[in-house]
Amino acid sequence: IAPMDPEDEVMATGGFKYLLAGAAAGSCEHTGMYPLDTIKTHLQSSTSTRPAGMMQISRNIYARSGISGFFRGVTAIAAGAAPSHAVYFLAYERLRHLFQGSMLGGGLAGAGSTIMADLILVPMDTIKQRRQLSAQVYRNNLHCMKKIIRMEGSRALFAGYTTTLAMNIPFHSVYVSVYEAC
Repeated sequence: IAPMDPEDEVMATGGFKYLLAGAAAGSCEHTGMYPLDTIKTHLQSSTSTRPAGMMQISRNIYARSGISGFFRGVTAIAAGAAPSHAVYFLAYERLRHLFQGSMLGGGLAGAGSTIMADLILVPMDTIKQRRQLSAQVYRNNLHCMKKIIRMEGSRALFAGYTTTLAMNIPFHSVYVSVYEAC
């Protein structure tokens, strides 16, 4: 049996393989590195002229909340990472075939994929960061989301979307172009 053309495979399977691969990869990446992300978020949010280092932040989180303090909000990013990365992988495969033969095809596929994926991930990242930094303010992800919408409006969930795209579009355009050229 001859191997199936990649375009035919995407269409025949509905992209299920790419959705599943993206969901698994995104979930593993974000949840596996979550304790370090929590430390980074605390470091970046410091307003001190002499901010604490990584070890001191770690000790502070542990003293205040125990080991669970490193995972506060992990369910928000897990809920966003799986569908976001699934969409990225599927969109990349479809856009790659759509722009095949174009000199800018890889870059366009990378840009389009990240635009769609970040639309899903950014609101969940906002919830994740709020929960990482505010132990007593939010009971769970839903409570956090409702409180953000009630107090700041739904646009607050997407506050970092434009900045995220400003970083991710160039990165993914170059990344995918180089990947496809090799």
